[in-house]
Amino acid sequence: MTYIYLSGWKLIFPQVLVLVACIGMSLGASCTTQGELDCERSVVLDAQYYNMTWSMAVDKITIKIQVSSTTKWAGFGIGEPGAGSMPGADVVLVYKSEGIWIAEDAYTYGFTTPVKDLEQDWTLLGVAEGVNGIEFELQRALNTTHNGQDRVIPVAQQDLLVPSDFIFARGETDTPTYHGVFRWRKRMHLYKNTDDTIEFQSLPDYDSTVVVANKNVLIPTYETTYYEAIFDDATWFNENLNGRTLIGISGFASEGSALYVHHMVVYALGVNDFDEGGEQFYTWTPGVAALVLPSNVGFNLNGYRGIRIQFHFDNKAGVKGVQDNSGIKLYLTAKNSPREHAFGLLQLGDPGVGLEGIEIYPGLSMYQFSCPSLEANQDITILGHLLHMHSAGVMMQTFQYRGEELIDTAQIEYYDYATQGTLFTNTTAKKGDRFVTQCFYQTGSGTKMGLASSEEMCMDFVGYYPKQDKLAYCGFERNGEYNGGANVEELPRAFGENDGKAPTVDPELIKEDGDGKSLFSIIKAKFYNEKDCQGDMEEYEVEISTPCDKYLASNDAKGSCISGTSFGDGTGNTCCLLSEGAATFAFRNTGLLNAQSGILTCTGVGSPANEDPKDGDATTTTTTDSSGQSNLQASAFVSCFICLLATLF
Repeated sequence: MTYIYLSGWKLIFPQVLVLVACIGMSLGASCTTQGELDCERSVVLDAQYYNMTWSMAVDKITIKIQVSSTTKWAGFGIGEPGAGSMPGADVVLVYKSEGIWIAEDAYTYGFTTPVKDLEQDWTLLGVAEGVNGIEFELQRALNTTHNGQDRVIPVAQQDLLVPSDFIFARGETDTPTYHGVFRWRKRMHLYKNTDDTIEFQSLPDYDSTVVVANKNVLIPTYETTYYEAIFDDATWFNENLNGRTLIGISGFASEGSALYVHHMVVYALGVNDFDEGGEQFYTWTPGVAALVLPSNVGFNLNGYRGIRIQFHFDNKAGVKGVQDNSGIKLYLTAKNSPREHAFGLLQLGDPGVGLEGIEIYPGLSMYQFSCPSLEANQDITILGHLLHMHSAGVMMQTFQYRGEELIDTAQIEYYDYATQGTLFTNTTAKKGDRFVTQCFYQTGSGTKMGLASSEEMCMDFVGYYPKQDKLAYCGFERNGEYNGGANVEELPRAFGENDGKAPTVDPELIKEDGDGKSLFSIIKAKFYNEKDCQGDMEEYEVEISTPCDKYLASNDAKGSCISGTSFGDGTGNTCCLLSEGAATFAFRNTGLLNAQSGILTCTGVGSPANEDPKDGDATTTTTTDSSGQSNLQASAFVSCFICLLATLF
């Protein structure tokens, strides 16, 4: 335990006098066991500038921040679960106001000065100043119930497996401002030792640790390289892994190559698996903490023949001579010591990068995927979600439904690729449950979906038990669906709002495309039946789930609508965006005008009925094939042949 000893210090109390005994001394005895309450734990961030000790009670946390004597303000923040960066953090700042030390409860929405909360929940118990440093003692409830601007601190022993993300900062300016290099970030377990190895060694059935890693692998000079490392020496595997049960795993990037290791995906190779196959059981990305499985859950390696690790190397600058020694640590039981339940991994979203090559809409956009029905043969427990995008990703969420009831939401409002982490949920999923995954991106033109780190993905890695046969994928092209992509006006973030409520965004529908046009909805379309457009109008309910086939592939229109009103699906089909007032919709080229027949003439779309079409009005031609289905094609600057007046269903 490290302290900054305060010789010659004096006590300074906040505005409300609080009797504080032993300021500058320990909060209590050091904790000896995980889960122990009312004892002290500590972290050394910088022995000279910033250290912290804390004590957990049933319903509150007490912390002491110890900083250098030149410090004029200090900050401590609770990061968003699964992210942990500065944006989206719940922060307390300690600084002098009119000569008096105060604590200010605040939050952040970016890499900017924190914003003061409407409700102040931190209490400054006391300040001790001395020639060698300053110590602040603060206290707060674990759950303030002000969820719009406060983060909930994990409570009690049941959350032992859940790490928390914290940020720390100090400054030498009179008021809190940019901290420069004096900032730190750390993922810690508040109720137990923060060292992963000690954690595993303390488990009753822990027996050994096996390191599986590259050995001086030369990283290619290409921007993107997927490197498959196979560890299948029979003698090594049988001696170290076969018959043992995996109870935890951690990944590491080696010194000197960490900047080039984008991710690692780990597979267990079965006896009949080819080297490129195997059963995936772990994914590591920068910032991901060690995975500690519950005491009754493990991954039994009996019957496998080897380990495959897929390394994604990212070398944009083409740096030569970089050697990699990254890999994983497997924490294992003794042989023939299985646990009750087998651990499994399920991938949602776009697990196979089926949208590879599709250009993402510039600006703020959202892409949605769904698993329409979970094919489980018994109930499963979801341990957590690892939500994964790349650097253009700004928010991601997965909704779990049972019928029409929303069961759970795994959400990162302030996504940061550099600080990814697992969202631990511990929820139950049943056969037939439905999952909807949404990825939000903020990007310029030219960004595509793909495998490169400069491209984008949308994947949700779900850890669960007990493992089910064939329950490894439920997403686009793998037992699930792609629902489409579109521009959105704002992100549905709730943090920072005092009521904790996000703007309403229907998770079932994508509202707009890149030009602000509605693409996906259930609409009621009204069609004029007579050539003069004066006849009675008939209503048809039209469900448009994925216009122009399953891909919104490009703006490369195969037909000729006016600029910005059409796009193709790569197969010769064309959709035109037809508007009436503020309502705009995209119609597929087949099956939407079933009740129509022949060629009808009307005014240009967007023009009042019986008014001559103007240059620039969208125009359409409707023909009927032998089956009675109407085909919609587009041509520019001709008389319009059908009026479509659309209103929201």
